[in-house]
Amino acid sequence: MEPSHPLDRRPNALGGLQILSDEILCHILDFLHPPDVGILSCVSSVFYILCNEEPLWKKLCLQKQKGLIEYKGSWRQTALEKIMNICVPFSQSLHFDGFSSLFLYRRWYRCNVVLESFLLD
Repeated sequence: MEPSHPLDRRPNALGGLQILSDEILCHILDFLHPPDVGILSCVSSVFYILCNEEPLWKKLCLQKQKGLIEYKGSWRQTALEKIMNICVPFSQSLHFDGFSSLFLYRRWYRCNVVLESFLLD
């Protein structure tokens, strides 16, 4: 019996856009307005994953923000409340099998690694 491989979501979720790298797709998302990012996240599972990345919402929040920022536990929540005046109650994120992205992992890793454990020679 052959081992089962997880379903690759990209072809069905992205259609013709699957030829674009995750880096390019994320760069395109940087040009959208927060309501458009929210709508795009409903299009497919892959766009849901790309549109819910904290670095994207951080950038959107800081670009539109004037004055002090009251961080609301996530950049997405902060942006939605401050920019759009929408209070979205916390909901558990969705999880999708069959999707991996080295670009998204590297970006997540750079944001979350603790440098105290690294030694300088």
